[in-house]
Amino acid sequence: MRAQPFVISAKSDNEKAHLAQRLCWLNDSEIAETRQLSARPDLMLSYVVRVHGGPPRIRRASHNANPGVDVTSSIRGCRIHTMLNPSLLEESLAVLGESLAERGLAFEIVAVGGGSLLLLGLISRPTADLDVVAFIEAGRYVKPTVLPVDLAEAARATARVMGIREDWINAGPAGLLDFGLPAGFAGRTVERRYGGLVVHLASRRDQVFLKLYAAVDQGPSSKHFQDLVALSPSREELLGAARWAMTHDPSPGFRSELLKELAGLGVENADRHL
Repeated sequence: MRAQPFVISAKSDNEKAHLAQRLCWLNDSEIAETRQLSARPDLMLSYVVRVHGGPPRIRRASHNANPGVDVTSSIRGCRIHTMLNPSLLEESLAVLGESLAERGLAFEIVAVGGGSLLLLGLISRPTADLDVVAFIEAGRYVKPTVLPVDLAEAARATARVMGIREDWINAGPAGLLDFGLPAGFAGRTVERRYGGLVVHLASRRDQVFLKLYAAVDQGPSSKHFQDLVALSPSREELLGAARWAMTHDPSPGFRSELLKELAGLGVENADRHL
């Protein structure tokens, strides 16, 4: 009998990663089933792993997880993809750029988010991907709905070589272009060249704007809020970011949550200045 697919359920991505590492110690063909027993925050995660030809085993995963591993899917055991630290991201971009150049292809992208912050040395936490907010064509920012086929194929090939997730470059935040990036954004980007790939990294100031907008949506426990703390923005930077964020969502509900996030970042009485 062949092993059946299973999905790892855990309280956080790090716990999933740690559990997957433990399960991968079993041969893929041994694993028939895994079932979560408990996910109470104060307990170790407990799972039943049913193996062929023998009784179920209890395997436990502690909360001391490895933050450098990301579980993206689980079939016939588990598949583990390494998250991107600065050196791995640089190397992956270099491999991708070289691959594009060898094929006579060239792309110019604008990157935001955790990946771009890593490349600028502004944060140290690992990230899963590099977020593309725009392509540059004939000097103009163009909204990407999906990656061009040639770039997507080269990125997937790079992922297989580097052991990272296949969608490590994606156009997730492209919707930001609908209402506009912060004024002067393009002139502040930092350019990096990797063979056939040119990457324009959002500046620290603009990342503060984008991260505040994202933090309002996902709350103070999110990676966006933590990135904001790491960027140590000034009061004026945060107020400017707040004014820009409200151009994307002027609703009263968003404003209310925005004021809470600002207060959490040490900006009191922000309502008077927005």
